[in-house]
Order: sequence, then C-alpha cells, then structure tokens
Amino acid sequence: MAASIGSDLVVAQVGTHADRRRALNRMAASLPAEIREGFVANGRLAVRLGSGH
Repeated sequence: MAASIGSDLVVAQVGTHADRRRALNRMAASLPAEIREGFVANGRLAVRLGSGH
C-alpha cells in the first residue's frame, strides 16, 4: 500500500526492508554529493533501516 502512494519517504518509513532500502537509495541519489554520505550513514531513515552504509 505504501508504494501505491508514490512517496519514497512513506515507503522508506513503512515498506518492507527491501522496499525501504530501495526508497532510501533513490532519495540519496537525488541529493547533492556533499550531503549524500551523511544522509545514508546518519539520517533518521538510514538509522531506522539499520544501514550505516
């Protein structure tokens, strides 16, 4: 259902683990390079996903 909304933010918060990872990656790819690494390593969505990197 989250994917039907079309929001990567919503999917990254409530989707399956694989869907959350893909949504996080899409959001990270859209960010300027200078903030991308911090978003992926320390952003609240990455922390919730347990990614680190």
